[in-house]
Amino acid sequence: MTRPTFNDFKRKALKKTGVKREYDTLSATYRLRKQLIDIRTKASLTQEELAENLKPKDH
Repeated sequence: MTRPTFNDFKRKALKKTGVKREYDTLSATYRLRKQLIDIRTKASLTQEELAENLKPKDH
């Protein structure tokens, strides 16, 4: 017997209304997070460097 794959699990889970609704609600957040990671890595920045760059400057 083969083990179910993650895609099998996801397909089955998304058939449940509550799971699908929450997945859809969070999808924009995860897309944005992935874009930020891609931008950060292309800029060769660490998470710490990015955080430092995003800090408000003292006036």
